[in-house]
Amino acid sequence: MDPSTAATQQVCAAWVQAIGAIAGIAVTVFIFWRQSRAMRHQMNSGRLALLDGILAIFQDVEIALHELILQWDSAQNPQPRHFGSSKARFLQALTALDQLPLHEVQPYESMTAFLSAKRVLRDCVGRLTRPVGAIEVNGERINDFREWAAEFAIHRAVISDQARRLRT
Repeated sequence: MDPSTAATQQVCAAWVQAIGAIAGIAVTVFIFWRQSRAMRHQMNSGRLALLDGILAIFQDVEIALHELILQWDSAQNPQPRHFGSSKARFLQALTALDQLPLHEVQPYESMTAFLSAKRVLRDCVGRLTRPVGAIEVNGERINDFREWAAEFAIHRAVISDQARRLRT
């Protein structure tokens, strides 16, 4: 074999080896990227399902709060017994929220909104169980419900924003 032919074959072999090594690295990076993307998608879909569940509960509570405010405004002499269905809805929402895995509510803003919403619900239930005359001064109770409705809307917006970010 001619020395120039042997040198040419060695150069070609080196190039084939270099291209193969680069292709192997590229395939490894692509596989890692794809698996990472699939894992992120799986984690996000779980978080998204959790946030969607929280949003559904929050929306029901907001509706119940607005219905309660309308009932209160239209009642001649509002008494806690008139608002038993609202109290039951708030208790159901609290039970549902208590069953959700708190450690999966992320990031911090969502967890804060989640915990604050639970506090608002507990306050609503507590306010509905007390006698009217013992706690209400100049419409204090209905103003509390209006404030809680506004606060709940803010908490729902935070959770909704997190869900929107996960969808994109």
